Amino acid sequence: MSEEKTKITRVNQGFDFLGQQVRKYRNGKLIIKPSQKSLQGLQEKVRHILEVHRGDSTWEMIRRLNQTIGGWSNYHRHICASRTFHWLDNWLFISLKRWLHYRHPNKGHRWLMKRYYRVYKNSRWSFHATKRNSNGKIEYRDLLKAGWINIIRHVKIKAAANPFDTEWIDYFENRKGLK
Repeated sequence: MSEEKTKITRVNQGFDFLGQQVRKYRNGKLIIKPSQKSLQGLQEKVRHILEVHRGDSTWEMIRRLNQTIGGWSNYHRHICASRTFHWLDNWLFISLKRWLHYRHPNKGHRWLMKRYYRVYKNSRWSFHATKRNSNGKIEYRDLLKAGWINIIRHVKIKAAANPFDTEWIDYFENRKGLK
């Protein structure tokens, strides 16, 4: 092991591992959350995408943002990340508002909201872009919100359970149904 890369700390102080912070709190709970470095890295990527697409189509910008936000959110969906997801959505709303005011400096707040936001998936403020397809119909592309990603918890298998024992057939069938 490399001494430069290795750091020994107490678990109650916490440590970062693979973009996630692992920390045991005073009440005895071990909580794993997205690390600040990981969140800052995502923010840098989003800022870069917004900067690159200042004059380009909103359709392409939303496609790139959906890839970036969706990938990051799916990676962190198995840990305690819902607060971080909602914080990210709020930060992204403010960043997009700034991007819109840069893009349309002479337009008002109401015009921007009417043109770029719509009601979608129980959200009043869903950022979107429109495009006409070959049939002449209008297609919508909505920006993915990290809060829409479901947190999935892993349920442990009972210690005595054996998939090859006939007594446990019902237990494993019910587990398959839960997935």
